[in-house]
Amino acid sequence: MENMITIPQSKITEDGKKFIRKYCNGNSTTLLRGRNSNPLTFTDNINVSDDWVSDPAINGGIHNNGDLANKLIEWYDKYCGIAGIDPNFLVAQTSVESGYFKVWAYPNQKPNAENKSSAMGLTQFLMSSFYEWSLNPNKTTYEEITEIKFTSEEKERLKEGVESKYDNPASYGSSEIYRKFRKHTFQNVVNNPELMVKMQVKYMAYIAKKYDNLASSALLGYNRGHDFVKKSYLDSVNDVRNRKDQDYTDDGIDYVKNIFNILYDSFGYRDLKMKDSFDSYQAGVDNSHYLQ
Repeated sequence: MENMITIPQSKITEDGKKFIRKYCNGNSTTLLRGRNSNPLTFTDNINVSDDWVSDPAINGGIHNNGDLANKLIEWYDKYCGIAGIDPNFLVAQTSVESGYFKVWAYPNQKPNAENKSSAMGLTQFLMSSFYEWSLNPNKTTYEEITEIKFTSEEKERLKEGVESKYDNPASYGSSEIYRKFRKHTFQNVVNNPELMVKMQVKYMAYIAKKYDNLASSALLGYNRGHDFVKKSYLDSVNDVRNRKDQDYTDDGIDYVKNIFNILYDSFGYRDLKMKDSFDSYQAGVDNSHYLQ
């Protein structure tokens, strides 16, 4: 792929809006209420037959999938505009993370499976990352770099039902401790999809702006951990490989490629050249596509 710098979109493309509305369609509520075949992980006393339901009194009046489509377009344009990054990459990313925009999404894992995940909602934040990027009062650097800040009222919405003694990074980082309040936190995630989008933008903007705005590296960092990110995508991949196993590395590479394929096929990003000589390890974008 030739070296070229593509100016990122400041708004969701028309093709991107069509993509959102394709999956968030009509009066159905499938994206606002549902359940997996297994209960939420790291949680006690959850009845798997119960749906998780997003409350329209809390979620901003979203009653159906069509309402959600309009709000997603509004939120991504708004928060990515504040942070100065391309919303199309994040919309494509969310479709992968959430199974095409389910606000109640969580990993469908058996209760006794190894490597269980605490991922939640539209943007699949783990419990520890959820605290780190929305509730942690000590991480002012994130706000300075991204210009995205959670208000006191927003933090209270995300902490609804959580006892004050658990409001600390140690609690959110321990699967045994957060069993006590995970159900409440997950319901808060389901009720507040806008804040999950805001959190995602904050995290992606931080990675992008700290590491030369490469879309490939930022996406890999979101999926595998931002401490793996270097100023070259290949260097980022190699760092994952050096510190983890090949399967863990390949999962991250496939994640980036999957999002690029969606952007190529459905958002009009033909400059990614997915059908030509795409190299999953180089991602074709070391000198080609930037988020800012």
